[in-house]
Formats: sequence, structure tokens, C-alpha cells
Amino acid sequence: MKGGPGGPFRLGVMGGAFNPVHLGHLRAAEEIAWRYNLSKVFFMPSALPPHKGEEEMAAFQDRFRMVEMAIRGRVGFEASDLEARLSTPSYTINTLRVLHAGLQDQEELFFLVGFDSFRNISQWKRYKDLFQLASFVVNIRPDTPGSKRLLGTVLEGCFGERPHWSSHEEAYFLTGLKPIYFFESSRLAISSTDLRQRLAAGESIRYLVPDQVLDYLLGHALYSKAQG
Repeated sequence: MKGGPGGPFRLGVMGGAFNPVHLGHLRAAEEIAWRYNLSKVFFMPSALPPHKGEEEMAAFQDRFRMVEMAIRGRVGFEASDLEARLSTPSYTINTLRVLHAGLQDQEELFFLVGFDSFRNISQWKRYKDLFQLASFVVNIRPDTPGSKRLLGTVLEGCFGERPHWSSHEEAYFLTGLKPIYFFESSRLAISSTDLRQRLAAGESIRYLVPDQVLDYLLGHALYSKAQG
């Protein structure tokens, strides 16, 4: 689905807590950007995620700074502090409305999300409106059994309509909404939760995060008293 010269300018948005950012985030964004010919990918840390409960959350500025470090030098990747400038909690609907309102002619919006988050989409604020603002790329690990069927089941439960599957587009379609693309990436088996637990236990997380991010985590004693 790679576009050619003169095609639409595709803007990707990868949201999330990035608590902290890790190589799994970067690899997923890299593969999705190539697959869907995204001209730019915004990494957009949530200022105050509404569904994170009581988990330890580093300050926004720390999480944003680590994202900046993680993507430095990668042309086409950009850190955005938009959600820190919007009202909290950080609802995706507010973010996409602002981005959609700023689109120029021939610009398209793609929202990148992991299936673990997407399967709870019905709990997101005004979730049905999201699919009128952006195409979704749902990133699913290849080892998830029946993953394509699971995605269709989630969509049918949310909209009360059986989605149409296009083998050519590798996407589901629902009446009046933008496509929901099914994407199987390599999805490195790294999670922010595991990283925080490792740091709290004083274990090394080297080679799970970019080196600059590791130095920042240890230098600021985030999440832990780890020393490397």
C-alpha cells in the first residue's frame, strides 16, 4: 500500500503514556510508517491518561523528553506535546479533533494503536466519532490466535454492524466510517509495565530502551533506584 509521488500526505499519530518509551514502540512505528507510506509520525505522550488507574506515572515532561531522545535523528518521526496543551484527562477524541481541524488538502490522518488498547475502544470517550476523524491502524502481534477475527468481533460489538473485510486493503470497513487497518508487526515483546517493574527491582533494562533513554531513566531515578 505504498503511495507514489504526488499522493496524499499521510500523518500518523502514535499516542500513549510512553511510561517509558521503549524499542517496541519505535519498531512498531517504523514498520507501520513503511507499510502505509506515512509522511510523518507524531509520537504524542498523554498528559493525563484517563484509563491508567493507580500505576506509577512519570511527569509529562520526563516522558516527553525521553520520546524526543528516542526518535532523535529519525527523519519523519516527531515528538508532540499537544496533549499537554489540551484539557485533561487526555481524551483521544479531543486530540484527533484538533489535528483533523488543522489538516490541509490532500492530508490524511492515521491513528496507530495496539490491539490490547483497541479491544477496549468502547470505553473511550465518544469512540464512534473517532472513526470519522482518522483511519485506524490496529497493530496486532502475529502470535495472537485468530487475531483478524478478534478485531472484527470487537468492531461488531462496538457498532452493532458486521464489518466488511477487504483482502486487498487488509482492512475492515463500516458504513460512513474511515477504514480500520489490520496490521501484524514484529511487536517486540517489551512492555512499559515490565520495564517499570525491572527498574523498581534494580534490574537492568539495557537493550530494551534506547541508550539515551536508559541514561535519562537512571540519571533521574525514575521509577526506581536502579543503577544500570
